[in-house]
Amino acid sequence: MIGRLKKILSVAVLFLILGCSEQYRKHGYIPSEEELSSVSVSQDDKNTVIKKLGTPSIGGILSDGNIYFVQSKVLKNSIRASKPVDRQVLVLSFDDKGKLDNIQKFGIDKGKIVILDYHTTPSGLKNMSFLFRLFQNVGGPSAESLLQ
Repeated sequence: MIGRLKKILSVAVLFLILGCSEQYRKHGYIPSEEELSSVSVSQDDKNTVIKKLGTPSIGGILSDGNIYFVQSKVLKNSIRASKPVDRQVLVLSFDDKGKLDNIQKFGIDKGKIVILDYHTTPSGLKNMSFLFRLFQNVGGPSAESLLQ
């Protein structure tokens, strides 16, 4: 009887430990480099880009005419609230004629937004404040830590 109780207790402790483990989960989608190579700057328009790369995370919502693909990496723990640890944003901008003008990938490095990759000469985006809002909760203090 004691041996069986030890086994049950051991299994319960094992499940408790596994339940508290940290997990990383990805949310959102950013096309791969191979998929990005299928679109051509100055040749493809917004419709062909969407057909080749899929439906963007954000597009048509903002008035700037850009397409945004957003991917986040979140640290999930059963005890604490989920915490974003990384976020990448792929921005596809279009010129006045509706042709693809620029492809830029942004990420976070030491709390600052950095360009990870670009397919034309890097230029300032018209709507940088939107990017700042997307990245504002990555790597900063959480509400939970401020309350302690």
